[in-house]
Amino acid sequence: MNSLVGVTVEEREIQICRLGWSLLVLWLVTVIYMTREIWFGQTSIAFEEAKMMNLRQEARNRYYGRSDEESRF
Repeated sequence: MNSLVGVTVEEREIQICRLGWSLLVLWLVTVIYMTREIWFGQTSIAFEEAKMMNLRQEARNRYYGRSDEESRF
């Protein structure tokens, strides 16, 4: 009977250990995801937004007849 209880305790310890590792991996993935701009540079979304801002500025300049140098001042 002691061997059955011992196996159950060992299995429980293994389950707790696996849960701990799973939570650690989940935490690391969350931290890396939330700080991805620091690790991997500018995101594709930010790059697309910057490109759209440049296109809008160019369209405004063409509409008002200004060159790029004039619009900066």
